[in-house]
Amino acid sequence: MYHKANWEKYYFLSESHFNNFKITNEDPLGSYNRFCSILNNLKEECVPKLKYGTKKRDNKAPSPWWNDICAKAVKDCKSALCMYRRNLNMENYLNYKKMEAKKKRIIKEEKRKSWKNLCNSFNRYTPISYIWNFIKRFNRIKIGSNNRNDSFIPDFFDKYSKSEVENDSCLENLFAKANEDENNEFLLKQFSWDEFNSALLSRKDSTPGLDDFPYLMIKKLHNVAKSVLLNIYNLLWSFQIVPESWKTQCILPILKNNKPIQDHNSYRPISLTSCVGKIFEHMIKVRLDYFVEINSLLPDYQLGFRKGKSAVEGFVSFIADIKNSIFAHSNAICVFLDVEGAYDNVNLFQLIRVLSELKIPGKLLRWTFNFLYNRTVYVKFNNIIHGPKYAHKGLMQGAILSPILYNLYTSQIQNNVKENNVNIIQYADDLVMYSINQNINIAVCSINQGLNQLQTFYNNKLKLNINSSKSSVMLFGKSNCNIQVTYNNEIIPIVKEKKFLGVIIDNKLKFNSHIDCICKRAYKRINILRYLAGVFWGADAKILSILYKSIVRSHFDYSCIAYINARPSLLKKLDIIQNRALRIISGAMKSTPINSMEIETGIPPLILRRLMLAQKFCLKMLAINSSLPVRKLTLVEELSSCIESSNSINAQSINSAMLPQMSVILHLTINISKSIYSSSLWPIYGYKFESTLEKKLQLSSILIVNQNCLDY
Repeated sequence: MYHKANWEKYYFLSESHFNNFKITNEDPLGSYNRFCSILNNLKEECVPKLKYGTKKRDNKAPSPWWNDICAKAVKDCKSALCMYRRNLNMENYLNYKKMEAKKKRIIKEEKRKSWKNLCNSFNRYTPISYIWNFIKRFNRIKIGSNNRNDSFIPDFFDKYSKSEVENDSCLENLFAKANEDENNEFLLKQFSWDEFNSALLSRKDSTPGLDDFPYLMIKKLHNVAKSVLLNIYNLLWSFQIVPESWKTQCILPILKNNKPIQDHNSYRPISLTSCVGKIFEHMIKVRLDYFVEINSLLPDYQLGFRKGKSAVEGFVSFIADIKNSIFAHSNAICVFLDVEGAYDNVNLFQLIRVLSELKIPGKLLRWTFNFLYNRTVYVKFNNIIHGPKYAHKGLMQGAILSPILYNLYTSQIQNNVKENNVNIIQYADDLVMYSINQNINIAVCSINQGLNQLQTFYNNKLKLNINSSKSSVMLFGKSNCNIQVTYNNEIIPIVKEKKFLGVIIDNKLKFNSHIDCICKRAYKRINILRYLAGVFWGADAKILSILYKSIVRSHFDYSCIAYINARPSLLKKLDIIQNRALRIISGAMKSTPINSMEIETGIPPLILRRLMLAQKFCLKMLAINSSLPVRKLTLVEELSSCIESSNSINAQSINSAMLPQMSVILHLTINISKSIYSSSLWPIYGYKFESTLEKKLQLSSILIVNQNCLDY
């Protein structure tokens, strides 16, 4: 319905409605409610309501490519047909045929253009069912109903509306104490227009909360209305007041893959909250991110949801340690820990205490507590809303502040696990602990002591639980002795392979299962390319190439640094899949040489792409002094002579299983890029906070007219 809205009318009406808007300093919530009331009136005036028809044609899925241009072309064609029927002559007939041909051409062009834009939005996370549903919508095929039995809802609801009430008077001392040490003015001052605009530009269209105000409605407002909203934000911030609509979350249960439908644990909760509130939340998150990074409040082993960090760093660092232990003839004991309901079980009172210990200002502590405590929870399933219930515990799944708050909540793990021979890598709630030693018994003893210390820290301070049955132990090395690793007096099962950060790691580091899994996913997505090659709106080689890179090759790229020196026979499986895709994209026969198709489509061989991605990763890591992967990617003494004698590296050497190739590439990249700039912080944090804000570039009319000025 929003694509049919009269945004021009909306823009000018928002100016007139908010021109004389008076903000009451004594009543911030009243001002916010009046703002929402006007916004709702504008919506009723300018956004058409969704009509539910009773005819069969009304039940068809809407076409995603349909827009105003198509509507005008169809309207003109119908007008020409009516004119011809009223006055049957050759001139009107030719005019009708001309309009009909124009209509067909426009619809065809819009279909292709819309599909191309859609393909650019796909990535490796896009579910294959989502893509097939879009294809059906393009073909006007009705999508079946997904209504399921909702008997699991009561248990699911109880899981996400937990209560843990404590006496909050003790927090007042923390708020006051933290306020005494406030030396970071940018965290506490009023929000600027640049911060507001940057937050608004960064938000992509998404489903709104129960207040039903999407980001698009805020973006289309006149600057006068936006200024009013910014002033209301600052007033709410001054008094640390959080409107109830911001604290109201509507949870959508999303079924996990291959899980039983009636089990409430089989559903992943996605929270829909107010978009107006999320803009404010984003502004706070940007400030908190900057404060955390410049003060180094997070350890380098914590990689989740941080600028300049990625999951790739996690599994590269882990695999590098394991490979070096194998070359040094040592044994590695690794424990992959499953934190039970990590975000949902965060104790909010303890969270405030942890933030206070990290010197987070009291004003921010108070607002955070007011925002998270005593939330209103609804559950929406089969278009039925259940609730409300109230939650006094946990972080909202999908909320903007949740990842960084969880990072800070668990930032002291290393300080409490004091066993020297234990390494930790953490990405959000994925946690791995491992110990390396030539003596297997010493490694087992170290990891058990580390787990005991972790249990004490989790139980006593964080109030989090580890699920021992879902956790697993993996042994790397030549020792085949029986080992026993326990957590909370429960034995953790030993496995031969485990999925960590999207990579299936086996105890021999051969990656057979991982590459087979990638191939299985890729073949399903190749079927999409094969289908689209037969329809006019998807058969263009450029569109097929974009789609291949988005939904097939992206799976190869993500983990390629992990399996970079897997067996050539395994890597050949990936080459076969790419070659099939190239034939579909180019329409070539089976006898066409592969290198010809690669040149025609502009898609390089996978072996060259792996080399390029590995070098780019190394260059990125070298920009940070003593980054975790650079420290881990060091060769043992037996390999040092090989590096010194290697003056160059080529694609063929990537297939060699003799050396840990990422270490070789790193050392050679260092030799090539000795003058690369590096710092202790990610470059963006080396500047003042105001300089880090995203700003919209506006070119002057002189530059736009004189195109020669832009050709440099």
